[in-house]
Amino acid sequence: MPLNACNIHVMSSQVQHGKGFEWAVALAAKEMFGIRLLHSDEARRALSCFSSLSSLKQQSFRACAEKAVAYVADIEKLRPDVAGSVGLSNDSAGAHGDVRDVILRLGGREIGISCKTNHEAFKHSRLSGNIDFVKKWGLGAGCSDQYWSAVRPIFSELAELRKKSSARKKWSELGDYQARYYIPVLDAWRTELLRVAGGDDAESKRTATALCRYIIGEVDFWKIVSRPDQVRLYAFNTQKSLGTNKTVLPNRILGIDNHDGSQYSMTVRMNEGYQFNFRLHNASSRVEPSLKFDVQSEGLPNHIHQHDIFI
Repeated sequence: MPLNACNIHVMSSQVQHGKGFEWAVALAAKEMFGIRLLHSDEARRALSCFSSLSSLKQQSFRACAEKAVAYVADIEKLRPDVAGSVGLSNDSAGAHGDVRDVILRLGGREIGISCKTNHEAFKHSRLSGNIDFVKKWGLGAGCSDQYWSAVRPIFSELAELRKKSSARKKWSELGDYQARYYIPVLDAWRTELLRVAGGDDAESKRTATALCRYIIGEVDFWKIVSRPDQVRLYAFNTQKSLGTNKTVLPNRILGIDNHDGSQYSMTVRMNEGYQFNFRLHNASSRVEPSLKFDVQSEGLPNHIHQHDIFI
C-alpha cells in the first residue's frame, strides 16, 4: 500500500479511524495556533484515512480534536501568537518508547499527543520462541533457560503447523487452542516476570519501574481518547515537561494474577496504584508462531491528570 494512501480494503477500520483521528488532532492544532502542519508520509497517510471516513465521523473526530486541543492548550498555557509547527510521528517511534502520534512545537516547547479511538490500550507486545521480553522490555539481562524451555516447544509446534499448511491453517481449526497454547505461555511469562521482580537486589526492585515505563512510554505525552459522546484526556508526566503533576512511577510488583479480565489474561498489580491487564491473543485468524498481548489499565494513580469532556 502506498504510504500516501489509506486502502480501506486492506486496512482495518481501527487503524483507519486511528490515523484519521490523528489528522483531526493535527489539523485542530494547526488551525488553533495558526502554525504549519509539516508534510510527511505519515501526514499524507493520515489525511487519506481521514478523507475516507464518512462526513459524520469526520465531524465527530473534528469536534473531539478541537475540544481536546483547546483543553491541552489551556493547561499548558500555550499561546497562539508564536512561531511553531505540528507534525505526525512515524509508527516505528513507538518501538523505542515514544508513543506520541502528534507532536506540537510551539514557543520553544514540545508537546506530544497519543491519539486513540474507542479504546485505551497501551501496548500490543508479542511473545515468541525467540523474543526475549525481559531484555526487550528493559526489565533485565534476559529470559532464563527455564522460560525458554517452557515456551519454545509451544511456538515450535505452531511454526510447524504453519509450515505444513503453507500458512493456511486457522486457529479455529485447532480445537481448544487457548488451553493448549495460551495458558502455558501465559503461565511461563508470569513465572519469569515474578523471577525478575522477586529478588532483593537493586535490579529486581527496579523491575516495576521499568515495566511501567515500557507500558506507558519513555517520553511525556498527553493521551486523547475519542469516543462518540466524549473525549477523555490523560497526562503522563514522568519527566516533568508538562503543565501537570509529576507522574510517580511504581517501584514494586505486588502480585500477578487473573482475578481481573479473561482467563487468558494476567493483571500485574504494582504499588502507587498501578494495575495493568495483559490479555494474550492471536493477532491473525491464521496460525502464527507468536502470540500478542493487549495491555489495558485496570487502575491508575489518582495523581495522574485525567479529564473528561462530553460532546
